Amino acid sequence: MDKPETYPVEAIVNYFLDFVKRHRIVLTPMKLQKMLYFANGWSWAFYDKPIIHDECYAWEYGPVYPSVYHQYKSPIKATPIDPDHKMTKMHVAYDAMKFEATMTMPCISPEDEKAIELLESIGRTYGSFGAITLSDMTHVDALDNPWRCARQKEREHNILISEDIDKYFKRLKREGKLC
Repeated sequence: MDKPETYPVEAIVNYFLDFVKRHRIVLTPMKLQKMLYFANGWSWAFYDKPIIHDECYAWEYGPVYPSVYHQYKSPIKATPIDPDHKMTKMHVAYDAMKFEATMTMPCISPEDEKAIELLESIGRTYGSFGAITLSDMTHVDALDNPWRCARQKEREHNILISEDIDKYFKRLKREGKLC
């Protein structure tokens, strides 16, 4: 496989939860959001496609995947996430005769070497930074910063545009920068 598959955000979250557990890294909700953003951005830079198929939003304090925010938000600031608290996804199927709902725990395919390689690299590179440092990295003052572009434009719900993410991270790659 030359490129990683594209996954629901829950699968990437669950991978990072396993990663931080293996490496004994503290993961807060903000840090997780930033690592997701960097994983998706670097996937664009190296593989010309996202690794996360969910939309990322430009909230006031940085890029956010809303379902992840709602799963792990806490009234106490910077509360670490329990790495055993995995995300699940509900699948609903119905027809005229029956309704069926199932819960699954999305994960990265063990055969998807490119996805695993990318996520391991993101974990090693960004996992050692604190949430505030990662947040600062997503707020860097660059004209092509996708988060800044989305915040400055009057877009519905301030969704980060894939083309902006693609261009920005490809520039970072050419310049050899982390952010």
